[in-house]
Amino acid sequence: MSSEAERLAYDRLIALARAGAVGSDPYEADLSVVVQQIFSLLFGSPRGLETEQLWSYFEGFCAREEWEAIVRHLQAGDLVERRGERWYASTQVMDMGEKGRLHSNIPDRSARKVVDATSGQVVGEVADIVDEVFALGGRMWQTTEDRGPVIYARPARRASMAPIFRTHQPRGAFFRYLPDAVKRGYTKRGAG
Repeated sequence: MSSEAERLAYDRLIALARAGAVGSDPYEADLSVVVQQIFSLLFGSPRGLETEQLWSYFEGFCAREEWEAIVRHLQAGDLVERRGERWYASTQVMDMGEKGRLHSNIPDRSARKVVDATSGQVVGEVADIVDEVFALGGRMWQTTEDRGPVIYARPARRASMAPIFRTHQPRGAFFRYLPDAVKRGYTKRGAG
């Protein structure tokens, strides 16, 4: 551990987990992974893949109806092509692959400034997603206000507070390629 505050937070999390007090949200698949994987699979298969072969990669990850809706949407957007029973990547998807833009579904994130809410001083920068309580500069901070590019936080009480983790949005970099009905499903499930 790099600081006493981080060690205390870690110890507190372990104690809470042992006591059964650390809950978890049920897992819900990020369907943007389906888009990213379809693109990657077809990019890597210039001779195309048969429908059932392509579906076999997703069986158990999503419902067949969801997969079919996604594939139809990608086809309507000229991102994948179907010739007979085989699916192919479009020129656009092949170009994305050549530029190395297909093989990760991690969205681009930018650094955000963290401002001490009590003093108004910038204390550092963090990645786009932060938890309610987070470590920065060897100290624990608690978010008081999130204003997009700026996070306002105050020093957290060291010994008594454990990090409180936010449920992060299950939206990968390929979310924008999903059909609108699937995107609305994220909102209904509370992920939007």
